[in-house]
Amino acid sequence: MTGLSLPPHTDPGLFALCVRGRATDTYGDIAEYGLVARTLADCEPEIVIHMAAQALVRLSYADPLGTCATNIMGTATFCRRASFLTLDATHARALLGWRPVLSFDDAVNWTADWYRGFWNGDDIGAVTRRQIDAFSERLHHLADDPVPLRGTA
Repeated sequence: MTGLSLPPHTDPGLFALCVRGRATDTYGDIAEYGLVARTLADCEPEIVIHMAAQALVRLSYADPLGTCATNIMGTATFCRRASFLTLDATHARALLGWRPVLSFDDAVNWTADWYRGFWNGDDIGAVTRRQIDAFSERLHHLADDPVPLRGTA
């Protein structure tokens, strides 16, 4: 397992405490294309999971542009670079029973929609609930549909 993130705000960070030598952490900006490319090339992943987001509420209010840069551009950079990988997730999919729910385009659009709502002063709780409902609906249909979503196979 490899993690790519900004340095933790505490020492030791939660990731370091949880993995204790069973994973590699790389520190840097998820929106930096070269760093993402090198990290993915070095770890040769079977699967990639994007969980990088600026999630600290107080920091998001103090630095909304930085939060948008991390969450939107970081998602776009990571997904764009990951789209060039030739992943063989056969083992991981069999082990986890996993299948992607969102295509690259959907993931970026959902992230952008959330921030568009934030900037427009929409009720973010309502926007988030709509996205959770839509995601749940996708999961429901995915269970009945053996054809992968466009861009996720």
